Amino acid sequence: MKNISIAILALFLSFSASAQQTPAPAQDRSILIVGGTAHLGTGDVIVDAAIGFRNGKIDYVGRAFQVEKSKFDDIIDATGKHIYPGFIVTNSTIGLQEIGAVRASRDQYEVGTFRPNVRSLIAFNTDSEITPTVRTNGVLMG
Repeated sequence: MKNISIAILALFLSFSASAQQTPAPAQDRSILIVGGTAHLGTGDVIVDAAIGFRNGKIDYVGRAFQVEKSKFDDIIDATGKHIYPGFIVTNSTIGLQEIGAVRASRDQYEVGTFRPNVRSLIAFNTDSEITPTVRTNGVLMG
């Protein structure tokens, strides 16, 4: 019985440890992604794009034939693939509801029929504990 309890405890701890987000190590090599179709988030689309990263930040976005590839350490071929900066969940309550059982934290449900003052930009909780948990799926914000 003792061995079963220890095994269950070890299994529980392994699941809880794997659920934690681990930050990536600092970027020490520059990376260039070329050949893909880049969707910039502004509605603009660049076919045969190049996106460069240096020191953990994007430092180049443009056409693949315009970039100087020798300035980058690693080159990734993304031909035939689509590149997105991150997804925004539009039909969601992420950042608008923290605890469903607490009325004060449910900002997606406002009272009354005429609500000209209600704007999600003001109600969005930037300190939400939920938003970082969906980033592992590519969602930047709700």
